[in-house]
Amino acid sequence: MKNYPVEFFRFFFMLFICLTHFPGKAVIHLEHAYLATDWFFMLSGLFIYKSACKANPLPTFDYSLKKIKRFYPKLVIGCILITLLQPTWLHNTGSLEQIINEWRNVVNELCFIMNIGIFGGGKNPPVWYLTSLVFGGAIIYSFLTYNRRLSLRMFFPLVLVILTYIFGQGDSVAVWGVDGWFYRPFVRGFAGMCIGVFCEYFLQNHQDRVSTRFIDITSILAFFGILFLFFSEVTLDAYVFLFSPFLILSCFYEDSLIHRITSYNVWDKLGGISYDMFILHCPIINAIVLINRYLHLPYTILFLLAYLVIVILASYLFNRCYAVVFKKQAT
Repeated sequence: MKNYPVEFFRFFFMLFICLTHFPGKAVIHLEHAYLATDWFFMLSGLFIYKSACKANPLPTFDYSLKKIKRFYPKLVIGCILITLLQPTWLHNTGSLEQIINEWRNVVNELCFIMNIGIFGGGKNPPVWYLTSLVFGGAIIYSFLTYNRRLSLRMFFPLVLVILTYIFGQGDSVAVWGVDGWFYRPFVRGFAGMCIGVFCEYFLQNHQDRVSTRFIDITSILAFFGILFLFFSEVTLDAYVFLFSPFLILSCFYEDSLIHRITSYNVWDKLGGISYDMFILHCPIINAIVLINRYLHLPYTILFLLAYLVIVILASYLFNRCYAVVFKKQAT
């Protein structure tokens, strides 16, 4: 049975990721919506720990390959769409070097080697999350299946070191490139997943020691705290690592306020298309930008809302069509 609060927040935070890349986001002063990505990293870490705790966990390679197979076909479709909608390809406006670089990015994405600090980026900007998830998640999973107790003792100081390193370079987590030995987005995702691991460890071993009332209070404060971070003109990115765990924990307390508010099947449907929204929103943005070159419509709040509606409807149809073509159950 699906966890409705998790599906609700998947959809909710995916809306902000979709807004992050929209050129008209300045209309609502949305400065730091990219922090929604860190919530997804923490949730992923929680499920990594769940998988590692199974009676007969898969070997690390098989576990990673299974994850890749699940999302790779849609990733390829998204890469094709965003490439076809690329202005330099449609109008030949780029130099030869730019065009070669664009096709190098296609290769990076299709070979699943983008944004790991070696080969450069891919075509679909948000897909860096997936490579960090797979490679970073494989490291975490392999340690957990090898020696869970030692791994937990090692991850805690490691998270503190990584976060100190990240924020020692500045207040924002949205920094790209290699800094010393580390690729910044990768270590950001790794730290988030480790925090998610601790969330699941807490739920398995200490959940009954913390009251639902405490979780309700902290999750409400965390929810509004994260919204404040999204819209704040001041960069306070470090606090997303403080607020997000309380929001995630509240999803697994069956009597929590979050559970009561989100106990509707609609969130299962909307959460089920969050990955489709993730893959499609940048190709849709490219299409909107190309069309708006001729329409010259101003970026208003109505324009922004129309964009979100288009993304949701397109993602729903895409998910249904994908299920029919590949004979899989639509999420």
